[in-house]
Amino acid sequence: LVHHPRVQEKLARFAAGEIELRAEIRKQYPDLSLGPLFGYEEGSGRLGASAGFPLPLWNRNREGVAKAEGERDIMRLAALNEWRGLVTEWHDARRLLRIAEAKECGIRERQLVSAQMAAKRAQKLFAHGEADVLAVMSAEETLYNTQKALLEACSELDEARVRVNRLALAQNNQWK
Repeated sequence: LVHHPRVQEKLARFAAGEIELRAEIRKQYPDLSLGPLFGYEEGSGRLGASAGFPLPLWNRNREGVAKAEGERDIMRLAALNEWRGLVTEWHDARRLLRIAEAKECGIRERQLVSAQMAAKRAQKLFAHGEADVLAVMSAEETLYNTQKALLEACSELDEARVRVNRLALAQNNQWK
């Protein structure tokens, strides 16, 4: 999930914060100045080179470095929190997928089978004159409601699979 676009965006911001921190640290060091030197001594000109740098004894850009470190740490924490959120989302999606699979399987293998058997039994009893129309209607209504519940469970299962697959694409580096 490190390659997910939301995490990559936070990591890019973190990298920018790291660059900013390095720039602030470089401001601590004195500027080196190099240049030509011309002097006039004993009636003749002299050429040379000069080198120098100022020594900042009190102001070593501590405030700038501290601000840059703070911003970088905030960006690192944001990237870490985004990743943790995606991991939590991944685990929740997997848990919901397992629940949806168990629900769909239970309805399909137990409830639907028993409702179909009850509807057939009610129709047979009605054909033999041992049941009335209300019993057949009740069994058919139960079968219809079970089929409706199965369709809803299949829909929930498909939604859970889509959610897991969307996160799996990021985990398998498909969005990079």
